[in-house]
Amino acid sequence: MRSGGKRQKGIEAAKKIKPDVIILDFSMPGMNGLATASELRKLFPKTPIILFTLYADSLFRTDASKAGVSLVLLKTVPLSTLIDKAHELMENCFGSVVVN
Repeated sequence: MRSGGKRQKGIEAAKKIKPDVIILDFSMPGMNGLATASELRKLFPKTPIILFTLYADSLFRTDASKAGVSLVLLKTVPLSTLIDKAHELMENCFGSVVVN
């Protein structure tokens, strides 16, 4: 799912498709990623949420955890790390994951 920076549009799309994992950017127009994660967590209590950010200190990670974020990743990580972490989180939540 891609919402193109439109928070409400993304939330509505998530309600329709019921994603296996949610990946958010911290900086989004109209609402930050923590607030969006909090709203999505209420809708999808078991779905892993990954938050991308440029900077994450321990206080930020604590706030992210309180908002329901499963994992904070720096934007500097390789794409392969994101994919591996998404699979790990889904496996922890849903059992074995099949990748096509």
